[in-house]
Amino acid sequence: MEKEKMTFSELQREMQIGKSKSVKNYSGQTSYNYRNAEQIYEHFKSLDSGWILIVSDKMHEILGRLFVESTATVSNSSEEHTAVGYSEHDQVPIFEKSGKQQMQKPQWTGAVSSYARKYALQGLFAIGENDVDDLQSENLNDTPKASKKDDKEVKAKLEKINAQFERALRAAKDKEAPIDQLTNWSKMDKSQAVKDIAMWIKENEVNK
Repeated sequence: MEKEKMTFSELQREMQIGKSKSVKNYSGQTSYNYRNAEQIYEHFKSLDSGWILIVSDKMHEILGRLFVESTATVSNSSEEHTAVGYSEHDQVPIFEKSGKQQMQKPQWTGAVSSYARKYALQGLFAIGENDVDDLQSENLNDTPKASKKDDKEVKAKLEKINAQFERALRAAKDKEAPIDQLTNWSKMDKSQAVKDIAMWIKENEVNK
């Protein structure tokens, strides 16, 4: 007899994993409990839930700052659910005492991506309890923090771009855009994709 597959709400309940034990940060000064994207992946795979999980990244430059946008999508034969997480790709953290970088640039890029993916996954599976931001601890990086006003502006800009992209993509689907073209737009930077979709719709209307 075939095993009964989980509903999405059941999957969310099963994904409520705790944090690992307290560890010290890179400076050795601050202890924190943590949960990362890799732990969430491993727990998901252990469930054999009947769902498929895909996480992808895109880069966005907004107000002169670079962000990683991670999109987590879980699907089965009849449903699909998506959540997005963001993390700023700032300078590599510096040890206060030695003044040396805490990791190489490729490692830092991977850490920023993992951080964005963690929040996308936590949003997707409604995993509760906020995490300590170990990547941006005051003990790790003496780079001046952006103001709350700047953060709100960046968040508003990201939300605006996402909304514009979703509207443009729906309009293209209504105009019966080819599936390969829809897929290509989904892989592009969203700001550029909105422009390309608008141009395609305009050309499509002219050619009719």
